[in-house]
Amino acid sequence: MSWTWFIYSTRSMKETLALIDDANDVLDAWARARGPEGDEERIGTCGTIEPGGPIPTTTQMRGILSPRGHAADPIVERLRSCRSSIALDRIRGTGLEHPLQVSVVGYLLQRAGPSVVDWGDYQLVLGEQALAYVLQLPNHGPLDEQPPPSDHPSSPLQNPLQQRAIALLDALEQAHADVDRAIDFDRLARSFSDIQSRYIRFLLEEGAVDDASAARHLGISESVLDQQADALLIALHNLIDP
Repeated sequence: MSWTWFIYSTRSMKETLALIDDANDVLDAWARARGPEGDEERIGTCGTIEPGGPIPTTTQMRGILSPRGHAADPIVERLRSCRSSIALDRIRGTGLEHPLQVSVVGYLLQRAGPSVVDWGDYQLVLGEQALAYVLQLPNHGPLDEQPPPSDHPSSPLQNPLQQRAIALLDALEQAHADVDRAIDFDRLARSFSDIQSRYIRFLLEEGAVDDASAARHLGISESVLDQQADALLIALHNLIDP
């Protein structure tokens, strides 16, 4: 039996794809350096590292976390700022009983920036909490003695009231990165609600504006903006990374 873990990161999709490539390269090098035994351990104990697909909406997460008694707000607020995801697929056993798998998780979390980890079935924790936990477990140490690449800086969270707007602007930029994708975006835009279309125009004119200011400008409540913006961000992520 196996399942999938997810790391939802505040990094851009471009940065996260580079991190996934780096992690796979480092893991390949680790296994090669140890010969057949290294390959056997990797294949037998490690999940695959791949792009993770859409990020759960904050509205969805509130509904899932609150009945379980989780401290939902920090996780929901972090998810609001997440722009990309990593999937660790085909996890064997509990996953964390394998030292190599623990080192892989540590490698990713140390480079993913502010993040949320889903251990499966929406068992969500903040990335820094997950990292502190895995560092206490038996592991193979750093898979790469080099410091994290300079294009993956460890920067603090931006203003949480603006993070989703920043993510939307980044997604809009990527949606127009090439001609084919721009055509797909134009087709997708026909399905946007009036609120979503006006919100996009507002962000393009004013930049990353906090939700309260945007809601006032659009003449709607923040809860309505929350729902509309979440749906918009998911639609854009699906367009960029189908």
